Amino acid sequence: MQKSRIYQRLNKNDKAIEELDKLIALDPKDSQAYGMKAEIYQSMGKNDLALETYNKILAIDPENPYVHLSLADFYRNTGEKEKSVEELKKAFLNKELDIDTKISILSSYYSLIEVHPELKAQALEMCQLLVQANSNEPRAHAVYGDFLIKDGKNEEAKAEYLKAKDLGSKEFAIYSQLMFLNAQLQDWKSLASESEEAMNLFPEQSLPYFFNGMAQIQNKKYTEAISVLNTGVKLVVDNKALEGQFYASLGDAYNEIRDYVKSDESFDQALLINPKDANVMNNYAYYLSVRNEKLDKAEALSKESNELEPKQASYQDTYGWIMYKQGKYSDAKLWIEKSLSNGSDSSATVLEHYGDVVYHLGDNAKALEYWQKAKAAGEGASEFLDRKILEKRLFE
Repeated sequence: MQKSRIYQRLNKNDKAIEELDKLIALDPKDSQAYGMKAEIYQSMGKNDLALETYNKILAIDPENPYVHLSLADFYRNTGEKEKSVEELKKAFLNKELDIDTKISILSSYYSLIEVHPELKAQALEMCQLLVQANSNEPRAHAVYGDFLIKDGKNEEAKAEYLKAKDLGSKEFAIYSQLMFLNAQLQDWKSLASESEEAMNLFPEQSLPYFFNGMAQIQNKKYTEAISVLNTGVKLVVDNKALEGQFYASLGDAYNEIRDYVKSDESFDQALLINPKDANVMNNYAYYLSVRNEKLDKAEALSKESNELEPKQASYQDTYGWIMYKQGKYSDAKLWIEKSLSNGSDSSATVLEHYGDVVYHLGDNAKALEYWQKAKAAGEGASEFLDRKILEKRLFE
């Protein structure tokens, strides 16, 4: 075998094959020797002989998964894509093929999909075969979850990560993906429980504390959120974006319990860390406008957030609301109309804001129309909305 390899390096392929034939004569069931021989035939362009040799391996060792991988490469090189995929499927279904090899092959798909999106369906099918052949292996479900996320199937991805966790995986990456998915799916109950589990398993990791704080805020447990966020922010290392998000979340939580001094301090700290975070600017500015405090600062923050992200409906509404608070009703109308045209026409908050603005501009009928629209839109309106509709005038 060593002599065969040396002959290959010397470009003496015929001599290399002679050595392999000697080995096969001594052991006719040596599938590795046949495999090397087939590869040499391929390199020589003798595809018929290569295929014949691969078929000999199948005859003497039908359960060998690696010959199917070799045949997949062979057919891919000869342009027979369908046959290549079929051989790859056979390899993936074979329980004798180690999972590391399967995952390594799928990893190559992960980057290929960026260039060739048409391969996504094939990759997902391979993942299904991986799980079918390795159903008790957590990594198989985790890899499938990764590809499902890439395909935008977040609910299905979450189910696969949960299977990986239930099978005993203690990988931080699994918990991390589950937390991100629960946040995207707005499953705050699951996010609270899984982030708490991750906090216990990985007490030095800051991310579970952030997600737990986010879940507690959404579940209106603001004191608990403040406690966990203050603990987690101390664990952040070399991640300015995450550190800034911790302080922004603290700003939200302190605002909800009306500790406005700490809320403002938290937002100021978030912007000190990430000065161009438009979302933080917007939230901070809106809270100030609702309190009718520091309106000049609120205006500057909101103006910059709109310059950074000019087509954000919520940012436009905030700027319009600050104009309203400053008594600039025509400017307020213009900005809230921009917000409505950019997709906030189903927001109870924005619809009510517009009704308030046009009421100040003397259009009482239109004000009533938009207050009624706000009522129909559902949650988000102020406590005064029903009274505005009933008495057909503004209350603040």
